Amino acid sequence: MLLAPAAPDTAPLIEESSDVRFGKDRFEEEHMQLANFSGYPSLTMPLSLADNGLPFGINLNAPAFQEQELLDVAAALEKIIDFKEEPACRVK
Repeated sequence: MLLAPAAPDTAPLIEESSDVRFGKDRFEEEHMQLANFSGYPSLTMPLSLADNGLPFGINLNAPAFQEQELLDVAAALEKIIDFKEEPACRVK
């Protein structure tokens, strides 16, 4: 199982978002793309809110055909994280 930040920053504001989130210079920082190219099971879940109130998350990637293990780990993390609509930690 590989756990990584889902993205290098918090989610963009709607008015600041576009169809192209990152330029090619930031491609390697977008960890969610690992599963896009490998085809391995992957999921992203919220971790907390940053100081600006926007969410940031984690991405889990599992070996091939390990979907149930991925969901089991995600369920366990979900209980540990206990995400709320209030910042659980401060990230700048």
